[in-house]
Amino acid sequence: MTDAADLTSAAHDLVAELDAERIELRARTAVARSRGANREKEIATARRDGRLGRDWQVLQQRIDMRHTSVSDILNGLDHSEEARAVRRTAGKTLARVRDAYRHKLSEPDSELQASLDALVEARNRLAAESSRLQSFPETS
Repeated sequence: MTDAADLTSAAHDLVAELDAERIELRARTAVARSRGANREKEIATARRDGRLGRDWQVLQQRIDMRHTSVSDILNGLDHSEEARAVRRTAGKTLARVRDAYRHKLSEPDSELQASLDALVEARNRLAAESSRLQSFPETS
């Protein structure tokens, strides 16, 4: 009976650990979304002011008039010359970012990779404990 209680306790600890990780991830996500919204406002202002180039300035005016959207521009639904120019530039920039991100993930001390590894390890421990608990006969 003690083994079953120990395994149950271990499983509960693992679930609590996963719950804590999930809560932390949600908090980080909320902060990131808030920063993202603020950043979008800053970017729109920079576009309006022409600090991101004439193409974006024209496009931001069209966005403000609800004639287009950033999504339409980046997804190719806006066929204007300015949108095509922005997509060309964005494609080049995204390729550089993708390459840098791949390099960062390949680093063995990457914080993201360490977090993912810890989450996978906790999930595996929970699965192992759950499997062991299921192997115990039910008592009535």
